[in-house]
Amino acid sequence: MHGEYVVADHSLPLQEVATVVNGRFDEWGVLDDGSSIIVIREDLWKETMLPISPAHAMRMEGADTSKSVTLGSVQDLRITVGEITVLVQAQVVKNAPFRLLLGRPFFSVTQATRKDTSSGDYLLTI
Repeated sequence: MHGEYVVADHSLPLQEVATVVNGRFDEWGVLDDGSSIIVIREDLWKETMLPISPAHAMRMEGADTSKSVTLGSVQDLRITVGEITVLVQAQVVKNAPFRLLLGRPFFSVTQATRKDTSSGDYLLTI
């Protein structure tokens, strides 16, 4: 608290959830309800041995207006969180600081809600 104002931190760590990818791979998924897509990094995609659809590649724009093109899309990638399993469409990228990013399509299909706390923690309800 700063006088009568509540002061935000300069930054907080990314929020992640434990997932199982394609029924075989334990992976932390970064929760990002500001992203319009689900992203899987190329190395994790290769481990799944699932086909990729280059025809569904898309142009991405970063927060700094940088642009890149994905390698394509993995159709119906199985993601399990707790007792919930969903099929998602995931864009494959060559490099990223994460192996799995769960964007708005994940929140939509699971009807998940996230409640942030002032300590930087969160509660994810699916």
